[in-house]
Amino acid sequence: MENTAGHKGGLWFVATLDDEIGCDPERDVGYGITDTWDVMLVGMPGAPVTDETELGRRSLMSGRLNMLFRDRRAHARTALLMEREARLSREAWGRSMDVSGIAHSEVRALSTTVLAQQTEIATLRAADRA
Repeated sequence: MENTAGHKGGLWFVATLDDEIGCDPERDVGYGITDTWDVMLVGMPGAPVTDETELGRRSLMSGRLNMLFRDRRAHARTALLMEREARLSREAWGRSMDVSGIAHSEVRALSTTVLAQQTEIATLRAADRA
C-alpha cells in the first residue's frame, strides 16, 4: 500500500521521524531517550570517534526506541482503557454520592418520625397518669 509521500506501508512514519530529528540538533525523543547530534560530531572532520561504551549506549537507545515503536498500539489501548476506567469510576462515585444523599434523607425522616412518636408516647403516658 502506497501513501501520498510515496513510501510503502507504515515506513513513512520512520522517514518523517528521521526528518524531524534531523532538523533539531538536540531533541528529546521521549521515554528518556535523547538524540544529540552534537555528540556525534565531536572529533570531526572525518568519521566520529566512538568507543564501545558509546556504541553500547546507542544500541540500547535504538533498542528502546524500536520496542516503543512496536508497542505503540498496546500503549494507546492501555491509555484508552485507563481513561474509560477513570470515567466509569467517576460515574460510580457520583451515583454512590446520590444514593448516600437519599439514604441520609431517609434516616433523617425516620429520626424525625421516631422523635414525634416518642413525644406522643410521653404525652399519652402523662395523660394516663392524670
